[in-house]
Amino acid sequence: RRLPLLAGNAGETDGAEQLASQIESQRGPFAEAAVRMLYRSAAAAVQRAGEGATDEQLINLVRHGQRIIERTGSAPAALADAATLSLHSTVADAAMRLYDRQKVESMRDLALTLDRAILKAAPNSEAPLRRVARLAEEAGQEGEALDAWRLLLPGASGIDRSLPFPDADGA
Repeated sequence: RRLPLLAGNAGETDGAEQLASQIESQRGPFAEAAVRMLYRSAAAAVQRAGEGATDEQLINLVRHGQRIIERTGSAPAALADAATLSLHSTVADAAMRLYDRQKVESMRDLALTLDRAILKAAPNSEAPLRRVARLAEEAGQEGEALDAWRLLLPGASGIDRSLPFPDADGA
């Protein structure tokens, strides 16, 4: 009963994390519920903050999301579930945002791993294709980046023009 109160209070993230870790160490349905509750709380905080989400909020979302992903897996069969697919995409987006801010390669690599899994289950999904196109290039995987851009180009009339598109000079 204390976890929902702690998770809902922005100043109590450490207390909620400690309590969730205690519950999680016991395994079972309460552990699963605790992790999902912390993820939902972190995702809601990031959504409320929008582009103003802090690094701490994004880190919490990634950390709790990864815990769930470890349980559900990233196989195409698992990603057939819309909630699991959404979880992967939300965590990948947060990881990319952290990479953009901090240039921590593990966040870039996490986003790429999750997006590759999404694209195996749902090929041609725009958001993961955009992330792969950008992040694969930054990881030195130009072939993969080019493949992603090629898939995005046929739909160019319907793409979001707010995302900077690299020109021939790479700028």
